[in-house]
Amino acid sequence: MRFLIRLVFHVLGNAVALYVAAALIEGFSVSGDLMTLAVLGAILTALNMVIRPIVKFFLGPFIVLTFGLFIIVVNALMLWLLDFMSANLTIQGYLPLLLATLLVGLVNIAFALVGKAVGVRRCPIHEPAPPRANHRFRAARRPDPHPRTLIRPFRHLRRRCGRRF
Repeated sequence: MRFLIRLVFHVLGNAVALYVAAALIEGFSVSGDLMTLAVLGAILTALNMVIRPIVKFFLGPFIVLTFGLFIIVVNALMLWLLDFMSANLTIQGYLPLLLATLLVGLVNIAFALVGKAVGVRRCPIHEPAPPRANHRFRAARRPDPHPRTLIRPFRHLRRRCGRRF
C-alpha cells in the first residue's frame, strides 16, 4: 500500500512540475487537459524509475568527474525522451530543455521535502535497505542452554585450560 502511495505521489509531483515548466518557460508546452498531464507525469515517473538508473550506471564516470553536475544532463535526457515519446509535449530547443530540466528538478525537490514531512519517502526503487542485525555480538550474549542441575560435558577441560566449552 505504501508503494502505491509513493508512486502516486511521484506521478503527481512530475505532473505538477511539467505544468509549472509549461507555464513559466517559453518553448516548453504541454497540449491537452489534466488527464494528459497526469499521463505525462506517469510516463516521466516510469522513465525515472526504469531507464534513469541504467543511464546513470553507464554515465557514472562522467558523473563522478563532474562532481554530480552531469546528473542535469541525465535529467535533460529523460525529458527529451518524454518529448520524443509523447506528441502532447513540445520542447523547442536546448535552452528550454535545460531550463525545464532545472525547474522540474526544483519542483521535485520541493515535493520530496513535503513528502518527507508527510511521511512519503523517496523513490521506492532507490530506497535503502533496512539495517542488518549484528550477529557476532548476539552470539556472545546468548544464555547458557544447560540448566545448573545437568552435568555439563567437558567440565574438567574448562577447569584445566581456562577455556569455556
